[in-house]
Formats: sequence, structure tokens, C-alpha cells
Amino acid sequence: MARAISVHRLPEALRAQEPGSACDQDHESLRDASDRGMASGNGRNFPGCSGAESGNHQSLVVRAIGISRYSTKHPPPVPTPMLDAFSRAVVSADAKTAPIGGGELAALRNYVAEGNKRLDAVNAITSNASCIVSDAVTGMICENTGLIQAGGNCYPNRRMAACLRDGEIVLHYLLAGDASVLDDRCLNGLKETYIALGVPLQSAGRAVAIMKASATAHINETNTPANGGTKFRKMETSKGDCSALVAEAASYFDRVIGALG
Repeated sequence: MARAISVHRLPEALRAQEPGSACDQDHESLRDASDRGMASGNGRNFPGCSGAESGNHQSLVVRAIGISRYSTKHPPPVPTPMLDAFSRAVVSADAKTAPIGGGELAALRNYVAEGNKRLDAVNAITSNASCIVSDAVTGMICENTGLIQAGGNCYPNRRMAACLRDGEIVLHYLLAGDASVLDDRCLNGLKETYIALGVPLQSAGRAVAIMKASATAHINETNTPANGGTKFRKMETSKGDCSALVAEAASYFDRVIGALG
């Protein structure tokens, strides 16, 4: 699938750290870690806050505790680069100090041959992303109405907005078409973060399962007017067997569900 690209600029509150502080090095490490977390959009910002607001909250935490979990001797890990299929093949061969083999070349030829299908799949998901996510959250709530009651994780509106945001973040990184990018930028620490915030993992997993059913239906064009009703949309796509793409997309959704389990 197509590459996902995320761009982020550090909030002024984090860049404005006064020099000369005894904790400058620790602050620098934490600013780096914060940049990667917010740049990835991995759902670890404070619920109900925009990126800028989350940055302000995090800067207050930095100034309050004055310490980072990373030291200068043990810098934060470098995030996995988001590479296209060709770059991945080259990097992999380079790491093995060997030329690109026949199997890798065959896989790249197939990737090119299936290019239009992959573009159609990406277009089908991105064009319907809002509907896929909102329907998934609605279905999750219908199966557990306590979520929108006082004290529920989708109450009040800011928590509902956070649920919708996280769903779109998952879709965003699914389109990277690379499980290592999904793991590094989205799933790494997601379960622990949700547990700390009191997010019910079973409900989150159920929402992802509904998103999986909807997204694969759009890719495989198994959606019908009877299922879609007044919101039914027919995409003009290349004809052919999309079972391999459906299986690939489904595996990414299953990866997310497994990470939350």
C-alpha cells in the first residue's frame, strides 16, 4: 500500500527551554522522545487535546519533574524509517551485503503489476476513512452503551473525539503497508497507554474489528446498496482478484487487535 508520511513541528513551549539549566540534557532527551511520539500521531497525547495542547501539557510535565527516562548515555531508540517497497528491498540486501535476489525481484515485479489495485485499495480506504471510523465507534457503543454514560470512556464529548481520532490514526498507519512501521509508530506502548488511561481494551479491539470488516469490504467491493443504504458509495476500481490485498489489509488489522489483546 502507499507510504504514510507524518510531519510535526515541536511546540514553542518545548523549544523555548531556557539554556543553562542543570536538567538541559534530560530536557533535550525528553523533547526528542516527545517529538517522535507526537509526530507519529500514535494516540499517546492527552485525550481530548489537540497536538499543540498536548505539547503544552507535556512541557509542563517536563518542567515539573525535570528529568527524562532517557539519559545521554542511553539515547532514545531511533524510530523505524518509513520506506517504500523498493527502498526496503535495497536496505535489506545492503544489510546482508548481498545483491537483491531473484525472489525479491519477483516480489517487486508483482508489486508493480498490482500497483493500480493497491492505489485503488488506498483510495477506497482514505475516501471512506471518516465513515469507517465513525461506524466502528458507533458499533462499539451500541454493543456497550455504558461507554457513553457518565464515567464511560466515550463520555463526555472530548473522549468521544479522542476515540474517533485514535481510529483514524490506526487507519493512517495501516496504509504504510509495512508491519514494522505500524508496530513502531502506532502499536509500540499503545496497550500500556490505554491501560494507564483506563481505556477498555476489549471495546477498542472490537472497534478495530469493525473497521477491518468495513475496510476489507471496500477493498474487495463486497459492499452493496442493501448494506450501505443511503450512504452507499460505489468506487470505480480496476477489475481483478483483490484477495491478496484483502488478506494483507486484514493482517494489519489483526496485528492491531492482537496488540490490544
